[in-house]
Amino acid sequence: MSSEKALRWVFFGKGGIGKSTISSAVCCELAARGHKVLRVGCDPKKDSSSGLMGHRPVVTYSELYCAGKVSEDRLIMSNEYGIDCVEAGGPEPGTGCAGRGVSLLLDYLNESGLVRRRGYDSVVYDVLGDVVCGGFAAPMRMGFADRAFIVLGVDLMSMLAANNIAKAVARYSANGVTLGGLIVNRVRKADHAPLALFSSAINSRVIGALPDDPAVVSADFAGEPVPAFSPGAPFTAAVRAAVGRMLALKSCPRPRPMSDAVFAKFKLELAARARAAGRGRAPK
Repeated sequence: MSSEKALRWVFFGKGGIGKSTISSAVCCELAARGHKVLRVGCDPKKDSSSGLMGHRPVVTYSELYCAGKVSEDRLIMSNEYGIDCVEAGGPEPGTGCAGRGVSLLLDYLNESGLVRRRGYDSVVYDVLGDVVCGGFAAPMRMGFADRAFIVLGVDLMSMLAANNIAKAVARYSANGVTLGGLIVNRVRKADHAPLALFSSAINSRVIGALPDDPAVVSADFAGEPVPAFSPGAPFTAAVRAAVGRMLALKSCPRPRPMSDAVFAKFKLELAARARAAGRGRAPK
């Protein structure tokens, strides 16, 4: 596949919600569809690409930068799935600014023209945790992303994080980024009405629902992306369907994130529904 402009997606979500696992699977699906893919790990822990690199040692831009040895050959890590990976890296835990490593890497990508010169069709950014600083918002703040996707679960903490992320997307919409939708992870047979209410409240939509599949844990230990480890897994099928919908998107509504006061009322509404359901009464 070849295109004049690379598809540029960024994945956000609460820490531990499964962004790296999902974005790795998305990269595999894009590669299977003929895309030349660059995966950009925006994480000081340098573990974003672990599942794509078979637990092999990962080099980061921050390490190369501090050693004065930055070069494309050293920075780009290729794998058997046809995906190139780069990792931002950052300071040791408890020191420095984690977001600074992300900004430095994006500055390098911009100045080097690496994406254009190497002819990538798709660039997928996997960003650490919630957006609480300009460093982690850099793919949107610096105009590197066209479409953001938020990974969350059917729980209040990930909804709170998603609402904050939607605020950042709205803030940087002038840079061309839109909110493509919500991806729900670890779906079980349960009442998903809270998520429907949440997506409606922030003027977005659920674009993918990924099952709580044991193949995900097995693939993680094996150091492989789920689609490669278990092509027939329910998780793999759900990712394939989600990517199809993501690629088919023509336009995305601007998110309308809730203010803190409105989110507090939203929580009370969910609490009332939960109590009513728990007591066997239909919520009003």
